[in-house]
Amino acid sequence: MKQLILGLALALASLVAHAAPADLSFCTGGVGGAYEALGQGIGGDIAKKIGAKLEVVNTGGSVENASMLKEGDCVMAIMQADAVTSLGLPRDITVTNAHTEVVFWIHGAKGVKTFSDMSKPENSTRAVGYVSGSGAEVTVKNFGQVDSDYTTLKTVEFDDWLEAAEAASQGFTMKSGVRVEVAGIVYVGRPGFITTDITDEYKDSLWIGAIGEDSFGKAKDRNENSLYIPYELSSKGDSGIPSDNKVFDISTYAMSAQIVYNNAYHAQLDTKEARAIKRAVSKAISANVKAVRQ
Repeated sequence: MKQLILGLALALASLVAHAAPADLSFCTGGVGGAYEALGQGIGGDIAKKIGAKLEVVNTGGSVENASMLKEGDCVMAIMQADAVTSLGLPRDITVTNAHTEVVFWIHGAKGVKTFSDMSKPENSTRAVGYVSGSGAEVTVKNFGQVDSDYTTLKTVEFDDWLEAAEAASQGFTMKSGVRVEVAGIVYVGRPGFITTDITDEYKDSLWIGAIGEDSFGKAKDRNENSLYIPYELSSKGDSGIPSDNKVFDISTYAMSAQIVYNNAYHAQLDTKEARAIKRAVSKAISANVKAVRQ
């Protein structure tokens, strides 16, 4: 009888050790967006290779993805690099660069042309706008962590980019009956793909200006590489809004969108299975990111 029980226990342990991995939950972005497409490609390749079921989770982007990753609701996620560094993700993660995202400083006729001028005392009562919960909110706050001159930057939140663009265009907004002077808005996105909420209605009353702050280039990402990379935006207005200088390209910063994998997903598996999953993750990311960059 003891031998029978021992045999059953060993058989059960073998089945558990070789059971299919848990569902692979992948937090991405909005329906039909670049994050969703990348998540489906990478996640689909991994799930097929390891025999797991893929769950692509549509979210509001980097901020929500970070929260869900911390709560254990996502095994993988896509988010902009400064969200990865500043939003307190789990310690044991693997981070891989994907496509490039640009930091856009967008202002109206009454706004401030160069973002770095927001550190000057004469602009202390003017606000920098962004959409609440967006990647731009993360970037503005992280600028303050990188350079103390921007720690006390006055900011104003909007519910959507149409509202933010209107405020930047007219140079002010009303919040709870109080007039707030708006110097401009920060928007983070793919080069050439500013949301139509901004470009359709306000392309004739908004301009793209320079960031103009060298200190931001000193920041490091999760892999200890440069977080914000100097980037030149075309003066031809290829992003849907003209630049405020028709002669020279506009100097701003870019960063990577990053694929984040939580290593806890394979931590409880035996060495062979864990190695197989890590290899599948690495190969899927490499193949899909290469396609996105081309």
